[in-house]
This record gives sequence, C-alpha cells and structure tokens, in this order.
Amino acid sequence: MPLRLRCINQVIGQQRSVNNTESLMEEWPAYTFAAQEAMDAIAYTHQAIPIAAYDLYGDNIPPHAYEEYFKGALAQICFTLTHHLDEVGDVFWANIDSIHILCKV
Repeated sequence: MPLRLRCINQVIGQQRSVNNTESLMEEWPAYTFAAQEAMDAIAYTHQAIPIAAYDLYGDNIPPHAYEEYFKGALAQICFTLTHHLDEVGDVFWANIDSIHILCKV
C-alpha cells in the first residue's frame, strides 16, 4: 500500500465581515500566473487565515513579512499529524499550527 502525506494549513476560510487587512487576499503576492488566477477567483468570497508565526523574540510576524523573516532562518514548525487508513492505503495529514524562528543563518 502506498504511503501518502498531505501537508495542510487552514489558510482559506469562508468570508466573514472583519476589519483585518492582513486577511485580505487581494493584497497577497502571487509568484505565478496560475497562482494569481486561483487567488483572484476566491479573493472576494473567502478570508485568509494566516499561519501563526513568531520572530526570535516571540513577536507575531504579519503575513506580508513572512518571506523577509523566513528567508535564511532556522525555524521550529509546530504541527499536528493525523493518520487514517483508506481503501488506497495509509494517509497522513500534517496541519501546521505555528512557526517559530529560532535563528537567522
């Protein structure tokens, strides 16, 4: 039986009325045309739920700064791992809970 691993994070949720500009997906960068098209298709119907990320001092990292902080960093990624067996074989789901930067390399 094949072993499958899916890494997920509940990044996208149904749109709610909030005043949080960090969760507005129309502001998020996309690095490929296909990614931009996919984001455009759901930008006004869904709300982004960013991964909780923390810098060296335990301060929250806003989503727009992820790339700046994570580039060249050693990080601890806290996640939950779920396993189930289906008709194809073992399936593992990894859900990222938070990211903590330990040091910059």
